Amino acid sequence: VIISNNYNYGTTGGQYSSTTPTGAITATSALGHIERPLDVCAVAAAAGATYVARGVCDDVLQNAKLIADGMRHKGFAVIEILSPCPTQFGRKNQMPRMFDCVKKMHEQTYRTTGTVQHSDGRLPIGKLVEIDGIEDYSTSYKKIIRLAQGEEK
Repeated sequence: VIISNNYNYGTTGGQYSSTTPTGAITATSALGHIERPLDVCAVAAAAGATYVARGVCDDVLQNAKLIADGMRHKGFAVIEILSPCPTQFGRKNQMPRMFDCVKKMHEQTYRTTGTVQHSDGRLPIGKLVEIDGIEDYSTSYKKIIRLAQGEEK
């Protein structure tokens, strides 16, 4: 699963979403969003995803590697790409240009591997979880089909 996170529902008017940062202005939080944002990668890891990664949209080489690794991984993979919305989100939060939004995203992140823990409120980017050796759904399902067809005991 690849998730593009632009911190709001940008295609429907810029309403706040579950990933909108606390204090951010949106069409539906004119005085600032009051909830803490959902950390997509932490939720995926807690739900049992065996490959979890996050990148920022302008780091094309890293994102290509994260996506390729996720596609090769046997198991449930979640890759979140932080991707700005300068029209709806950026304009309301003093980031009217794409460059401003991407710069802010880099300020709100740090590079790491192997953790989904936050450091001083910033989000980790990179490969966060990779667990091998757990049988994936497709393999388990194929075994059940073979068992049902009498091909396996």
